[in-house]
Amino acid sequence: PAHGYANPGGFDYEGWLFSKGISATGYVRQADSAMLLETEFSPHAYRQSLSASIRALTGEAEFSGILVALVTGDRQYISAEQWQTLSRTGTSHLMAISGLHVGLVYGLFYFLGSWCWRCRASFMLFRPAQDVGVLTGFIGALMYAGLAGFSIPTLRALIMVSVLALVMWRRQRTSPLDVLQTAVVLVLLYDPLAFMSAGFWLSFVAVALILFMHVSERSRARTSFHGLFRLVRVQWVLGLGMIPLTSLLFSQVSVIAPVMNLLAVPWVGLLVVPVTLLASVFAAAIPGLASLMLLLADSLMQLLWQVLLPASSSEYAVIYPAHPSWWVVVCSSMGLVLLLFQHNGWLRGPGVLLLLPLF
Repeated sequence: PAHGYANPGGFDYEGWLFSKGISATGYVRQADSAMLLETEFSPHAYRQSLSASIRALTGEAEFSGILVALVTGDRQYISAEQWQTLSRTGTSHLMAISGLHVGLVYGLFYFLGSWCWRCRASFMLFRPAQDVGVLTGFIGALMYAGLAGFSIPTLRALIMVSVLALVMWRRQRTSPLDVLQTAVVLVLLYDPLAFMSAGFWLSFVAVALILFMHVSERSRARTSFHGLFRLVRVQWVLGLGMIPLTSLLFSQVSVIAPVMNLLAVPWVGLLVVPVTLLASVFAAAIPGLASLMLLLADSLMQLLWQVLLPASSSEYAVIYPAHPSWWVVVCSSMGLVLLLFQHNGWLRGPGVLLLLPLF
């Protein structure tokens, strides 16, 4: 029967199993020789064969486990040392199929679909290019979620993308907050126990912070560096805004996460993920080309690691606050709202004071 320890502030393993619908646990004696055997085609069997193909094509590549995780969502081949580096730099969310990656794939397929449709003017008399982009984007996101085995975190991202695609298809005027609220309701209707998982709170709180930042910036005058300023501010808002939640869930806060994510998010999302996905497409038909592309993706990860590894080695990279009480989380959250989203300077002073109980 499923059971776990009940240490205060520790990981609720039994609750985590319950949220996954697991009522009993076991183990496999010979894990190395274990294979998923199915007589008919299934997504899980395909993911397993694709994972084996990627590991075979990359050989002894240092980051083959990360490349497998980026394509199939299978994170078992990422070493403990790599996980520690990712955790201390606040970039572990990038190393699996997450909402960010599903959104990037949707955007990529949207661009490709709408661009191809525009190549013939007569096509646009039949249907606008934006509608075709929405359709191809959704298909791309659906296939990518299938590679992850339609896991709960990926399904959350797919539902959010579906809501966005529906709004774009129907050309509705709606606020981003309405889209987020609809996605929350649909996720909980599909999986009522999703609220018990850390990923549910991390993903929706992060998106809410970005939306609040977007709303608070509407009244600001645009400058020539507006795009760069927004990129920096997104990481600043997420780095500070997620402190109460990460303290409550993990009892640790990565101090260097905003700076590391400013580099790692575009590097992984715009370079490593597209190259790895293209390699997985060619893995069966042109293995030689797929191997070269996977080695390129591995080289890109090595370049990123030259920055992440020294940063994670610093003793000041992570702080470990005491496990906060509920009132501390409420106070610090209110303080961060005042600190991040209020333009009145005198309100930021109380915001800082409300943060003090957390530390």
